[in-house]
Amino acid sequence: MATTEAERLVYICGAERSGSTLLERVLASAPGAFALGEFHCLWRMDFPSLLCSCGKRLDWCPFWSQVVREAGVNTEWLRAMRHLEAEVARHKYILSHGLDLPRLASRPELIEFLDRQQHVWRAISRISGRHTIIDSSKAPARAWILACRARPVILHLRRRCADVLASTRRPKYEPATNSPMVKRGWSDAAGQWLKAERSIHVLCKKTNVGELRYEAFVSQPKSYLSSRLQPLLPDLVAGIAWSADGASVVPAEEYHSLNGNPDRYSRGRIRIRPRSALPKLGPIERSTCVALGAILGGMLAPDQPNLPT
Repeated sequence: MATTEAERLVYICGAERSGSTLLERVLASAPGAFALGEFHCLWRMDFPSLLCSCGKRLDWCPFWSQVVREAGVNTEWLRAMRHLEAEVARHKYILSHGLDLPRLASRPELIEFLDRQQHVWRAISRISGRHTIIDSSKAPARAWILACRARPVILHLRRRCADVLASTRRPKYEPATNSPMVKRGWSDAAGQWLKAERSIHVLCKKTNVGELRYEAFVSQPKSYLSSRLQPLLPDLVAGIAWSADGASVVPAEEYHSLNGNPDRYSRGRIRIRPRSALPKLGPIERSTCVALGAILGGMLAPDQPNLPT
């Protein structure tokens, strides 16, 4: 079932450490927008361990506890969602149906997977009073599945491969698990970046995808987002709570992100500026990031513009 004017889904996709949480927080500052964080964590992660960005576990968060109750998110729902995602939100499944969105959209298992989510989105929209829901799950296979029936506004946030790799080498602390975030190995992080870029590049040929460059976004936040998103989300762009300098944003009063960068727990003004972990790495790690970035950038399709490394 397609979303209506009263319920619009914005999906941010791309590689990990691409800046999706920052973009989500900026967009969520607009009236009428509500950010979910990485929505698929609602069923992917151990439910009791989920910590809302408000600082409360989901069972104690006033917003999510109401959503869970009204949408009927129970043990059966969680079990069914895990099973359905394992079946349909995979590139193998998408390839087995010829990368054909209409064909995929007719599959009963995909219909059930999205209908179950649609029920929760409606509860979120109703409880929050917001018509635009932002999901920053990032996973490219999820973008394909959502494009089949949910009719989302898909935003592909691209970041230089070398900077993504460098970011994965820097440890980050996750309050939700009270432990450092998982540090990917070189091959895993590199493969994940390349897979995301290739998948979304093919999806662009099947449906509309808005492309955003992380480097341009953080260098000229207000002017860049205004120019790039005006055709896609004019009302959202007009409502972003920019400061006078156009380089910071007043965060939304209500923010209940499920998962993402630990910055989601910050309550202060959202400051947008260029950041790179490369200078903080040792010479060997830094050189490896740059070299891998150059190699992987050269492996993209000829008609897909390479990002500088």
